[in-house]
Amino acid sequence: MHQIRSPVHPLLQKTSFGWIVAGPLQQPTPTRQTFCNLAVDRLDNQLQKFWAIEEKEETLPLTLEQQKVELQKFWAIEEKEETLPLTLEQQKVEQHFLETHQRTKEGRFVVRLPFKEEIKELGTSRDIALTKFHQLEKRFRKNEDMKQRYVEFMQEYEELVSIHHNKG
Repeated sequence: MHQIRSPVHPLLQKTSFGWIVAGPLQQPTPTRQTFCNLAVDRLDNQLQKFWAIEEKEETLPLTLEQQKVELQKFWAIEEKEETLPLTLEQQKVEQHFLETHQRTKEGRFVVRLPFKEEIKELGTSRDIALTKFHQLEKRFRKNEDMKQRYVEFMQEYEELVSIHHNKG
């Protein structure tokens, strides 16, 4: 595994999962704060960064000069920020998230699924659905017990859906 050491920066170490950053931070006074950083970037950009780092597979130890070059490349990739304009559809999805997300008591995020509004036709499944419905009716005529259990299930389901909608 490769390591890039610097007297002023944390250690960079290549693992089988990718690069990690480790080591103490030199701070003038100790603090009790915790920091968490989140990088929000397009997945394809993250993958390009990942593979750019992964392709630097070398088995021999790096010289100090090579370490400096690799460190500069690492920070150049990390600092490179590519912001492409969002498509209209992406803007709508982001707006949907902002309008519908919430956080549960457990800290989880809940977001309603976005649906495309411009769907005008559902397809050609109506005939198939009618055929299945008629087959189900035929089975119910032959098996009254199955029909009764199905009716009870559907009534219970309708009550649960009704309760759920009345809560919201």
